[in-house]
Amino acid sequence: MDSLGGGGMRLTEEQGALVKGMLDRGDRQHDIASFFGVNAGRIAEIKTGDRFPNVKAAAKRDLPPQSAMTGGVAIFEARRALTRARMGIDAAFAALDEFERSREPD
Repeated sequence: MDSLGGGGMRLTEEQGALVKGMLDRGDRQHDIASFFGVNAGRIAEIKTGDRFPNVKAAAKRDLPPQSAMTGGVAIFEARRALTRARMGIDAAFAALDEFERSREPD
């Protein structure tokens, strides 16, 4: 795994993909750097391909909303985790409903 950061926040490959997607969307390097808590130079290294050259840009649907730039990566990650949890809970309720329906007398 290629990561970067100088004693502070290190970016993962997954975050590198997000950076590439955000750049493709037209987000400013400074805003992206602020979102991830890194120096804008780290974002430039991703943009030029010096870092994460083989990582593809994240799909637009997976990007944080542009309005989230002020909230930072922690809020984005928390929202994404909660969304996954909600999907799991919804699936569990659906399975329970199906089970209960299958046990009802005809």
